Amino acid sequence: MKNRVAIIPARGGSKRIPKKNIIDFLGKPMIAYTIEAAIASNCFDDIIVSTDDQEIADISVQYGAKVPFLREQYADDHSTISQATVHTLQKYSSELNENYESVVQLMANCPIRDSEDIIEACNFFDDNVHNFQISAFMFGWMNPWWAHKLEDNFTAIPVFDDEIRNR
Repeated sequence: MKNRVAIIPARGGSKRIPKKNIIDFLGKPMIAYTIEAAIASNCFDDIIVSTDDQEIADISVQYGAKVPFLREQYADDHSTISQATVHTLQKYSSELNENYESVVQLMANCPIRDSEDIIEACNFFDDNVHNFQISAFMFGWMNPWWAHKLEDNFTAIPVFDDEIRNR
């Protein structure tokens, strides 16, 4: 069993910013920054881009990621990123017989996150007794329905009840 895999979900059908994951950002496709940071961190046995788009796949491979297949499920406007990540992990595991002790989901559109940020997050996860970890930032500009408050035991609790958030 391998230790850790990075899965980078990168859907091709962005509505607000078409092709946002490969849009040029300071001379490189946006996704290139995430792939390069993951490689430079030396935290992963494999770095997999999960995409439904051949252009994203080709660029991802060019920058050093694996794209073992194009995702046919969970590539619509209603599927969650976590569904896409789990589907990719399950398909990779069943078709290629690859298994991992931990999975890191890295967002494709985070060009200012660098290898040191990834190393710090992986080390924090390894040094603590938790089954999962999610990165977060100070609330202020994102969708308020996604807001969570952090409890003293590092448990994230939604600010709004499910009944309100899921309307």
